[in-house]
Amino acid sequence: MPPQLQWTASTAASLLHMASMWCQGAEIVDARIRAVLETSIAPIRDRLTSEGDALWSQCFATLATDSNTLRWLAPPLLDPFLELGQAIESVLPDFDQQVASRQRPLRDAWESRGPGILSVLAKRGICASPQAHVVLVQPVVGGYGRVIASGQLIMEAMLVNSIPRLPEVVRLAWLVAQTNMDNKTELDRLALITAVVEAAAEVELVQPDEAIQLALKHWSLPSDVS
Repeated sequence: MPPQLQWTASTAASLLHMASMWCQGAEIVDARIRAVLETSIAPIRDRLTSEGDALWSQCFATLATDSNTLRWLAPPLLDPFLELGQAIESVLPDFDQQVASRQRPLRDAWESRGPGILSVLAKRGICASPQAHVVLVQPVVGGYGRVIASGQLIMEAMLVNSIPRLPEVVRLAWLVAQTNMDNKTELDRLALITAVVEAAAEVELVQPDEAIQLALKHWSLPSDVS
């Protein structure tokens, strides 16, 4: 039986994701968002880097009751993030609606293809958590996802596949498959790429050799520091 996915589109998680990516030195695609991050987040960069995992845990803990509040942040961080939110809304006036509306394409793709990929993986002894919470965030690096903790992951909600020959739903399958991996290493995550892409090829979604190379190149950032 495929895992039950809980889906949440969150502006609060989107802001934390933006800040996390900027702190990592990732290339922020939109120059306007990059400029806003440089102004709002630079003063708290060190704290965000050191407390990243704890902040994500706090964020996930509040999503069940309010997916958009920032009130879980401690006072030294709250004001910069409120400032960031206001600045992002000036750049993207329909920011909250954008995040919410981006759910549907990926959810439809998952419902169509995801269970088939996971079924192939299960036959090979790779089983995801029975339940997983997928938090969709505003894209800022052109496609990204990360497992935060067991059964919890974030993913940029791309409207189209950032890599035409490697559908975003395959990336999501890779993330969901990681939710049941305790103490996973970078090597574990990379090895799982091959297994997931081969499963996607078995359901005729990708060409395996090309897709494995594309995934190895594009799915992993140098660091998973949040």
